[in-house]
Amino acid sequence: MREERGCTIGKLIDEFDGYLCDCCGASDRTRLRYTSHARTFLQERFGSSPPDLGKLAVADVIAFVTERAARYKPKTTQLAATAIRSFLRFLCITGRCDERLISAVPTVPSFRLSSIPASLSDEQLTHLLHCIDCSRPVGCRDYAMIQCMASLGLRAGEVARLSLDDIDWRSTILRIPISKARRFDELPLVDDVGRAIADYLRNGRPQTNVRQVFVQHKLSIGSSLSSSAVSCAVRRAFNRTDFDLPAKGAHVLRHTLGARMVRKGVSIKAIADVLRHRHIDTSMIYTKVDLTHLREVALPWPEAY
Repeated sequence: MREERGCTIGKLIDEFDGYLCDCCGASDRTRLRYTSHARTFLQERFGSSPPDLGKLAVADVIAFVTERAARYKPKTTQLAATAIRSFLRFLCITGRCDERLISAVPTVPSFRLSSIPASLSDEQLTHLLHCIDCSRPVGCRDYAMIQCMASLGLRAGEVARLSLDDIDWRSTILRIPISKARRFDELPLVDDVGRAIADYLRNGRPQTNVRQVFVQHKLSIGSSLSSSAVSCAVRRAFNRTDFDLPAKGAHVLRHTLGARMVRKGVSIKAIADVLRHRHIDTSMIYTKVDLTHLREVALPWPEAY
């Protein structure tokens, strides 16, 4: 096992980040999440002292994951476990830890289709949109971004990356670049989305050479947005409401589109196409929110005689 001298947590995390980028081809978002969990793992084990990696034990790995399992949802815990497994693999490859630590990372159970996605009713969505002050440039931008997510099912990152070149106004088509592939998904530019984007471009967007549709309005005016900035805009809109929801993030809007299509009788195949799910089974979760039809197929409780 390689002996470390003068190694700090910061240097180790920087090296791990380089490994994720150069050897694994991880996206910026994945690298940020993995390095964050790895940093927390080291800080909880070694505090502010230089990490003595030779002292890492199976119990440290198990304690880190199980402690998060008690505090967070399964998917969040799964991410932490995957990040630590990747970090330990990096340490093993560079001769800093024993391979047994990798296999010691607990598996976090998570059953597909076991949960009901948080979504908005038609009335709640209307109220959310009405809570945005479109008389201000920032509000005009946030309204258009939320329309993209609620009416087309775009993810926060896809909204942030949306370029002026991705919009075909003549054919009313919106092209969504597929990450890590040189091809596009195409969605119809529905009226509500088209009008909202056009209004922002004409009346709210600051002068800039950036090709992204949605840009910064405060710090670094005119620079491109990050996915986290899009998510923050969604949370600001939710904070103006009194909705009692288990989640109030950008993905709720995507779930809302799936739930609305189910309620309108759209086929699961069509929902999968619009939401661009790789597997049609992923779209089946939205059938759980159609309580009216679920009640119709539910068997009556047998009478007691």
